[in-house]
Amino acid sequence: MVKTKMLRYPTIAEWDCVSELVAISLWGSDTLRFWFNKFGTDIVSKVASWAHQTNPHAKLSYTEDHILDGDPQPNLVQGFMSLLQKLRGSGINQVEIENNQWIFAPPNKQHMINVYNQIKAMGYTIGPGETTVRIELPDYGEPTRSALVKPKDKLKAQADVYKTIVEATLAVGAEFGVGGTSDAVSWFNEVGAPQTKAMIFDENWQPKPAYFAIVDALKAKFKVGA
Repeated sequence: MVKTKMLRYPTIAEWDCVSELVAISLWGSDTLRFWFNKFGTDIVSKVASWAHQTNPHAKLSYTEDHILDGDPQPNLVQGFMSLLQKLRGSGINQVEIENNQWIFAPPNKQHMINVYNQIKAMGYTIGPGETTVRIELPDYGEPTRSALVKPKDKLKAQADVYKTIVEATLAVGAEFGVGGTSDAVSWFNEVGAPQTKAMIFDENWQPKPAYFAIVDALKAKFKVGA
């Protein structure tokens, strides 16, 4: 199936071979874990090998989420790094880390840079994983977090998180990507969570402070207007 699909679309230059494998193995349902339970995680190396044989020039990516969160998840991070070591030489040559973040647990820029550099040291490039920053009030049984950001400061806090992510990404020469553009058409709306307001444009397609924070980070990096 892997070779058939790639041969059908020979002009596609980049393929996502596996997504959120470690998270699925730790917390996924039996349905999500079906193929990995049946064949083990070694199936990922086989898929990557078949893909590389079919199109040796294509970028082959592995995507994982919550690796760079402000709330550390040691089991996830450890499993992710171990899997990357196992996948070296498999044909996968790019890693994309999704930054689905939250203003009540902002990421640490230096930590992000350190993790990115660890990944690069294994021989992988860093691809443009999606970025979103949620601003809804805590609903995970941690009411004290609501005091960390005042309601009037939520958009500023969101902008700060976006800027941190962009600066860390640029610092290691990686690519930055977003997980959508406007709150009007956010994928969070499709899963019944419009209160997240996680995008850089609002429901009226007007730029939010997060948009300008990204622009400022890009200008500073590339010395635009200096």
